[in-house]
Amino acid sequence: MSAPLTFKTKAECAYGSSCPAWILALADACDAAGFVKPVASRIGYSHSAVSAVINRSYTGKTERIQEAVQSCLMSGKVICPVLGEIPSERCHNIQGRKKLRATDPSAVQLWRACHGACPNKRKSS
Repeated sequence: MSAPLTFKTKAECAYGSSCPAWILALADACDAAGFVKPVASRIGYSHSAVSAVINRSYTGKTERIQEAVQSCLMSGKVICPVLGEIPSERCHNIQGRKKLRATDPSAVQLWRACHGACPNKRKSS
């Protein structure tokens, strides 16, 4: 009986020698966690989407997933116009917020900066 394939091995088999670095980073994170779900949650996608990307069977555009992987798993820090230097994962998570806490003046300032002309703003799809 052979050992189960690692996520990295699955990615390398699916993409061959041209496997992008962000796919390898995603697969490595899944291997470190032991399964896909916590990594998927961390980058803000479903475990089925992450699994499909690793296996190269995802039928949608992967640019947003790539951006999430690079922000959450590969990058270091960014300069936020409101908070100063912060981890890129925190920036990614702040931008992903759906609701504004209008009773918190600093949250309003952050919301306006994130949804305005912030240099770290994610591209719309």
